[in-house]
Amino acid sequence: MTGLSLGLWACGKKSPPSCLPKTGLSEREQLLRTQLAYAEPSPTVQKLCIDCTYFVPQNDGACGACSTVPGPIHPQGTCLLFRSKI
Repeated sequence: MTGLSLGLWACGKKSPPSCLPKTGLSEREQLLRTQLAYAEPSPTVQKLCIDCTYFVPQNDGACGACSTVPGPIHPQGTCLLFRSKI
């Protein structure tokens, strides 16, 4: 986790318990998430969605979004398309 990411979480921003969608995604979108190996939490701290170029955070600290993976995205998740902002 980058220093900025660690600092935000340490300052009391709580991570959502889960961002795995229960409903609302089409079969195609669900398949794409599976094919891209979206996982939460990430098995490695070097690849967290919050540190990815494609991650779009929400102001309230809830699940974010991604410009490449459909559906809600956990800040501490990851997928095969991870690209570090740094």
